[in-house]
Amino acid sequence: MTRLPKLTCLLLLSGCLSISAAGCSDDDSNPSACAGHLLPGDLVITEIMPNPQGADEGKEWFEVYNATTASIDLKDLRLVYSGADGTNRKTHLVSGGLIGPGEYMVFGGMLDVAKPAYVDYGYGSSLGTMTNSGGRLALECGNTVVDQVVYLEAADGVSLSFNGNLVPDAVANDTLASWCDSQTEFEAGSFGTPGAANDPCGPVVPPGTCLEGGVSRDTVPPAAGTVIITEFMADPSAVGDTAGEWVELHFTQAADLNGLQLGAVVGTVQHTVSDATCIPVAAGGYVLLARNADPAANGGLPTVDAVWPNLALSNTGGGIFVGYGGTVLDQVAYTDPMVQTGASASLDATALDVTQNDDPAAWCVGTAVYGAGDRGTPRAANPSCGGAPQDTCLDGGTPRSILPPQAGDLVISEIMADPAAVNDTAGEWFEVYFDQAADLNGLQLGTAAPTVAFTVTGADCIHVTAGSYVLFARNGDSGANGGLPTVDVVYTGINLANAGGNIFVGFGGAVLDQVAYTDPMVSPGESAALDPGFLTTTGNDTPANWCNGTTVYGLGDRGTPGAANPSCGIVPPNSCLDNGTPRSIVPPVAGDVVINEIMPDPFAVADNAGEWFEVYFAQAADLNGLEMGATVGTVAFTATSADCIHVSAGTYAIIAKNGTTATNGGLPQVQVEWAGMSLSNSGGSLFVGYGGNLLDAITYPSAGTPQTRGRAIALDPSHRNTTDNDTAANWCLAATTYGDGDSGTPGAANPACP
Repeated sequence: MTRLPKLTCLLLLSGCLSISAAGCSDDDSNPSACAGHLLPGDLVITEIMPNPQGADEGKEWFEVYNATTASIDLKDLRLVYSGADGTNRKTHLVSGGLIGPGEYMVFGGMLDVAKPAYVDYGYGSSLGTMTNSGGRLALECGNTVVDQVVYLEAADGVSLSFNGNLVPDAVANDTLASWCDSQTEFEAGSFGTPGAANDPCGPVVPPGTCLEGGVSRDTVPPAAGTVIITEFMADPSAVGDTAGEWVELHFTQAADLNGLQLGAVVGTVQHTVSDATCIPVAAGGYVLLARNADPAANGGLPTVDAVWPNLALSNTGGGIFVGYGGTVLDQVAYTDPMVQTGASASLDATALDVTQNDDPAAWCVGTAVYGAGDRGTPRAANPSCGGAPQDTCLDGGTPRSILPPQAGDLVISEIMADPAAVNDTAGEWFEVYFDQAADLNGLQLGTAAPTVAFTVTGADCIHVTAGSYVLFARNGDSGANGGLPTVDVVYTGINLANAGGNIFVGFGGAVLDQVAYTDPMVSPGESAALDPGFLTTTGNDTPANWCNGTTVYGLGDRGTPGAANPSCGIVPPNSCLDNGTPRSIVPPVAGDVVINEIMPDPFAVADNAGEWFEVYFAQAADLNGLEMGATVGTVAFTATSADCIHVSAGTYAIIAKNGTTATNGGLPQVQVEWAGMSLSNSGGSLFVGYGGNLLDAITYPSAGTPQTRGRAIALDPSHRNTTDNDTAANWCLAATTYGDGDSGTPGAANPACP
């Protein structure tokens, strides 16, 4: 539970005179460590009964869960009870006992010889009496706090219970909203689940009913023979067992999961799926039960239908059963050879039967990679175990060999990293062109080769023909993904960065194509589209061969997902488009280019919006390819554009950090908008060049004082040449107001300096 502000309390001013007299502690030894050598989170406090029905003395208890994969020796574990603010601390050292992995143990405030059947260990009166209006419970191993919770008001005869829909966790149980009153009556007038999984927190519904759309209805129980255990992961490799274990069920008839009983040994129910909301399963559906529902923690599993919090599958053989109302629906006894590290045990697709799955020969090792790299087909149909399942798929129900793509057969051709019509998690996508026919089964995707983030899986063959543009997206629902056309593959675990990143496609561990896209290629609401003239695995490596999508699709974003891209109008090297017609760039010539005015410290707008400098061109030239920077020889930015950026002889060109008049302080037309450099307010240098050759460079004085803010530094027109502008005395502060109130003559001749 969450920590609270200090409660009003009476501080105990005098020390404990004796254990028997004050009841403060029986922790005389104060060991440096307990026998289990526990770490934070190994044990989790999951349920507290501070206010039993009737008199509290000798009837209080609390429950602890073993969150590890091994049995824990509890000798010298310190139980601690205090006020919610930590005052009036009382302790007890556990004399001994074991708690198995995934098991619960109940500690009670009574003598061990007088404990009821639901209490596993009695600590007597060592902890005193729990207050009904709030307190703090903690578990300590030497100086290590293994877990601690603070509780508030407790109802009479009702335990405080950590949400049974959540995996017991020493961090999650710090959240007050994750606790609620228990709903199960474990003895007359008392409610709780001591020693067992907790009730879920949520609306209370009558037994045998659930809420569908907020309306109560009877649950639909599964019938005998209609629920089949089809796959399980006992020994994940990508994550630990306690996070990555799972079981898959196949339903041949429609039913609800509500009330489904789960366990390892027939007759001993470990967990019952209990939820106020109906959890329906369609006929033919595959259901995933997992120890953890978070794909970031469970190895990248698809949607988990129900959490089995105390699931603990032995790696050396064991059992699984599912039932309903005390009747066993299916059970499987598995052996050591069926369990392999990082791979599921998968029932042959031809053996979907509660009798046939009893035969170990009907099972094989999962081979399709999912999530973070483990193998199996969770929540999907299994492949056949005959032949080489990793190399086959079902074509019209008949197994055949997968047709993998070869190097050079596919090209990443379009990327939408920053949709505008919907958010990134719904609208991101990318497109891959297939030059040759292939199957997508087994195709590997990721953002950092060779680390695979997602693998395309499916028992059925996912075939694409030669010349196809295949669409991969984070969301396959056209109503939620911005109106995309049919999505061929819905992926998880991949986020396309808006500030530039990578995407790769591979098969069998080999990278078939990858693209490193840059920030300029990403524009909100517009895809990065490869020019069709460069549709090769080498042509898409050049950022200049990409442009932003212009064709509107769906809800208004731009691109051609799943279809050929239009031409980007890419021009030959050293050329630009003059009214759409390519021509050679006219480069500026040394001596004809003079840095004439500079605004390092605007006042009307911020520096990152209003910085600019002006360059005088004595002869006509194109600015395409113009280089600039603060240190001569180190180019910070190069002017690039498919269209010719032409200036006439006698032109004063404005080069600015922001080309938008409404936000840059009111500058007139900006010829070049730069990125990647800033003008220092405390003085600095500036140069322009072309093709690696210096055209002009200046060193300017400090402009960061109240007298200079918002005033450009202007070259006297009588010294407008590349030699005289090296002399500080030939410059002065501008006095002519422009735009939003700053001073300077951007884009025009400077007045004479006083």
